[in-house]
Amino acid sequence: MQSSKNYLRQGKGQDVQSFTKEFRKKTLNLGIALDTPEVITKYIGSLHSYMKHLFSLFEPTTINSANIKEIHIENGKKNERDDHSKKPPFKPPNPKRNGKERRRRQ
Repeated sequence: MQSSKNYLRQGKGQDVQSFTKEFRKKTLNLGIALDTPEVITKYIGSLHSYMKHLFSLFEPTTINSANIKEIHIENGKKNERDDHSKKPPFKPPNPKRNGKERRRRQ
C-alpha cells in the first residue's frame, strides 16, 4: 500500500459516511482494491478510537459491512444522547404516602 494514504484519518466530528466516501475515493484513485484484508485493516485503523475498539468484537470482511456497523453504532450513540436529554428531572418520593398503599375508591 502506498504511503500517501497513511495520513488519512476520520476527522473529529466527521461522520462515518463522509469518511468512508473519502476513503473509497482515495483508495480507488490509487488503484487499490477495496476489499482486501490489508485495506480493511487500514480502514478500521483510520477510524475514531472508540470505533476501532468496537471492531475488535466483530471482524468485518468488507468495507461495506464495516460501514453498515459503524452507521448503526453512530446512530445508537446519537439516540443515547437524545434519550438522556429527554429524561424528566428526578422527582423525590411523595412524603405523604410513607410506603402505605393507597386505598381504592369503590
